[in-house]
Amino acid sequence: MATLHALARKGRLKEAIDAGEAALAAFTRAGESLLAARANINLGVVRRMSDEPRRAVEHFDRALTLLVDQPMLSAQLQSNRAEALLDLHEFHAAEEAFRSALSGLEALNASRAAAIVEGNLADLTSRQGRMQEGLAYFEGARRKLAADGAPGDVARLWIEQAEAMLSLGATTDAADAFQAAIPALRQHGMSQELARALLGLSRSQSERGTWAEARESIAEARSLLTPMNNRTGLAKADMLEARVLESSGDLAGSQALLREAISLLEDRPADAALAHLQIGDLLLRSNGLAEAAEHIECAMTVAEALDLAPLKAELHHARARIRVAAKKHEEAAKDFAAAIDQTERVRGTLNAEALRAAFLGRRSSIYADAASFAFDTGDVPLAFDRIERARARSMQEAAAQAVSGRSLAQSGQEDRDILIEIDRFRRELTALYSRTGDVGASARGSAADRIAGVRQREHALRLAEQRLASRSPRRVIDRDPTPLRDVQQALIAGQALIEYFEEGDSLSALIVTNQGVRVHRRIADMAQVQRAVSALAFQIDRAVIRGLPAGQSGQRLARDAEKTLHELHLLLLTPMSADLADLLRLSIVPFGVLHRVPFHALIDETGRPELARRGVTIAPSSSVAMLLRSRRPNTTSRPLVIGVSDEAIPHAEDEARAAASKIPNAELLIGSNATIENVSQAMHDRPLIHVASHARFVASNPGASGLRLFDGWISAWNLGEIDLGGAQVVLSGCGTGRAESSPGDELLGLVRAFLAAGASSLVLTHWALHDQSAKEMIAAWYSSMYDNPTCNSALPSEALGRVQLEMFRQGHHPAGWAPFFVIGPA
Repeated sequence: MATLHALARKGRLKEAIDAGEAALAAFTRAGESLLAARANINLGVVRRMSDEPRRAVEHFDRALTLLVDQPMLSAQLQSNRAEALLDLHEFHAAEEAFRSALSGLEALNASRAAAIVEGNLADLTSRQGRMQEGLAYFEGARRKLAADGAPGDVARLWIEQAEAMLSLGATTDAADAFQAAIPALRQHGMSQELARALLGLSRSQSERGTWAEARESIAEARSLLTPMNNRTGLAKADMLEARVLESSGDLAGSQALLREAISLLEDRPADAALAHLQIGDLLLRSNGLAEAAEHIECAMTVAEALDLAPLKAELHHARARIRVAAKKHEEAAKDFAAAIDQTERVRGTLNAEALRAAFLGRRSSIYADAASFAFDTGDVPLAFDRIERARARSMQEAAAQAVSGRSLAQSGQEDRDILIEIDRFRRELTALYSRTGDVGASARGSAADRIAGVRQREHALRLAEQRLASRSPRRVIDRDPTPLRDVQQALIAGQALIEYFEEGDSLSALIVTNQGVRVHRRIADMAQVQRAVSALAFQIDRAVIRGLPAGQSGQRLARDAEKTLHELHLLLLTPMSADLADLLRLSIVPFGVLHRVPFHALIDETGRPELARRGVTIAPSSSVAMLLRSRRPNTTSRPLVIGVSDEAIPHAEDEARAAASKIPNAELLIGSNATIENVSQAMHDRPLIHVASHARFVASNPGASGLRLFDGWISAWNLGEIDLGGAQVVLSGCGTGRAESSPGDELLGLVRAFLAAGASSLVLTHWALHDQSAKEMIAAWYSSMYDNPTCNSALPSEALGRVQLEMFRQGHHPAGWAPFFVIGPA
C-alpha cells in the first residue's frame, strides 16, 4: 500500500493500480477485512484519478460492506463514492451519498472533512441549476474551512465556486477566484485541480475575448492532463480550444475538436451534452440544420433525464432556432417558451441581485430571439413580454420592494459578521475612491498600489454580498413584467411610450399608445448608433473642457454638437416620425448605449429640439415606468433643498438658495449643516428633494457612486437605504444620471439607488455641468413651475423642456442646456 501511494503521487497511476490490486489480493487471502477495505478505498481513489469513475465506484461499494462498524471511515468513504458518482453524472445517487457523508462527519465533529463534502454538494447542486442551494453550501463550507482548512482544500473550494459563478455569468468574479486559487494549487502540487482551474480560467478569458490568454491556459492544462491520461479533462480542453478556433474562423478545426471531445466523454453524459450543444450551435450557424438537430436531440435526452435547467434552456433555444429555420413555427414557439421558463426557473431562486442580473444577461439572446420570432409571427403582446423580461428586472424588483435591506438588529450573529464586513469594505472603498487619481506624476507608484487595493476590496465586497445573499432563506422572485395591455390602458390621449430594443445588429422600436401599437423594426444599424453616441460625447466633452466659450468659437462648437444631435435624430426618431407627429407627451425606454442619449435635445429636420416641448421622460423599462405611477409624494411635509459648494462647483450653495426661494415652504440645508448624518435623516418622506453638490460615478463599482456633502461622500449604497416615500428628487451635479448598464440592462449607480429608495421621479444629468449655466437653468425651471399658475407643476419634464427650448433659442451650447433629463412614470 505504501508503494501505491508513492506511485500515485508521482503520477504513475497504472503502476499504482497494479500495486494496489496485489495488496488487495494478499489481504483478502489473509482474511484481513479492514485492510482489504482500505485497499479498495485507495484503489477507488486512484481509479478516479485515472478517470475511471465506474471502476472507482465498484471498489468503494466493496469497501462499504466491510466498514459497518467504522463510522468515520464509512463517512469518508461515502464522500469518495459520491465524488465518483458525480463524475458519472449520477446526480441523485451522488447527492444521497454526499448527504450521508455530511451527516456522519458532522456527528463526529470532523469539520474539515465535512467542509469538503459540503463543497462537493455545492458543486453538485450548481451543476443541476440549483444555484441558490449551491451558494448556501459554498458558504457553509467556507465557514468550516476558515477555522482549520488546509490551503489546498480552500483552493479547491475556490475552483468549484468559480465554476458556479462562471455558469451564472459572473465572469469577472470567476476569473478572480481562479487566479487566486492557482498559486496555492501550484505550491501544493495539486496537478489535477490546477488543470481544472486553468480550464476554468481559459473559459472566462474566452468570454472576455482574450483569446491568446485563453489558448495559453488551455496549453498548460493539457500539459498536466496528458501524463495522467485524463480523458475528461482533455475533452474539456478540446471544447475550449474549439471556441478559440471558432473565433479565428477555423470552423472545420473547431468541429473536429468537438467530435473528438464527444468520443472522449462517453461515460460523462452531462459533459457530452455540452459538447453536443456546442457543435450543434456551430452547425446551426453554418446552415447544417439536419446534423445540428441530431446533436441537439442527443443533448436534450441527457438534459431532460438529469433535469439540468440551465442546459435545457440553452438546448430549447437552439432547437427553437432550428425549427424557425425549418419553418416549423408552432414547435419553435413551444421551444422558445420552454427556454424562457427554464431560465426564469433558475433566475427566480437567486437571492443576490447581481447574480440574477448576470444570469439573465448571459442568456439575453434567448429573450431577444424569442421577441423577434413573436414579431415575425404577429404576436406583439408576447414580443413585448419577452423584451421586458430581459430588461432592468432586478431594478424593477428592488423598486417594488423599496428599502428592503437587512439591518444588524434583524440578523443573527453570523449574518451580523458579514454585514459588518460589508460595511467595512464599503467605507474603505469610499475613502479610496476619494483619493485614487488625486496624485501627481511623482506618486505614480503609490497610485498604482492604491488602485490595486481598490480592485482587491471591490472583489472582496462582491463576495461578501454574495455570501450574505446565500444565507438568506431561499425565495422565488416571481414578479412578472407589466403586460402590454396594462401599459396601453395607463396612457392618456396624446401620450406614447417608445421602447427601443436590439435585433441582431439592428435597432428596433415599439410605439405604444392607448389606441394601439406600431412596430418599427430595424430602423438603424447599431454600430452606426454607437458611433454617433460616441461622437456626441466627444462634442460635449470638448465644449465643457473649454468652459462653454462665447463668441465665434462657442458658436462653432455649438454647431458641431447640434450636427451630431441631428444625426442621432435621423437614426433614432426620423424613421418613426409619421407616428410621432401628433403626440404631446413621450416616455422613452432606451437600452444599452441609448441610455447616454439626451432624447429631449435631438435636433429634427427643422433645426430645433422639438421633443423638448413634449415633456419627455425616460424609464429603465416599461414595467418600472408603470410602477413609478403608483408612488405619491408626501405633500404634508416640507420640500428639502441641499447645497454644498467646493472648488469645482462654487455656485452650488447659491443655486440651492435660489431654488429654496422659489419652492414654497422649502427647508434649506447648506454648507456645514449638510452633513451625511443630517442629510440622511432629513431626506425621509419629503415631497421634493433638491441636491446641488459634487457627484461622482464609479464605473467599476457603481454602488460607491455618490454625492459630496460637507463632511464626506454619501454613497449610492447608503442612499438606497433611505425611505424616500415617493419623493421627487433633483440631483444637480455632474453626471448624476450616469449609470453602468450591466448584463440584463440593469442601471447601476445613483439611478438605481434613488429608485430603490422609493423616489417617484428623478431629475438627473447626463454629463458634467457648467456651474453657472446649471444655476441659471435651475432657477428658470423652478420659476416655470411655481411662478406661473397656468403651469402644471406635477410635470417637471414639461417645465424643464420649456426652459431648455428657451436656452436653445438664445444660442447656448447643448452642453449647457441639455444635460438635465427626467426619469419618471409614463
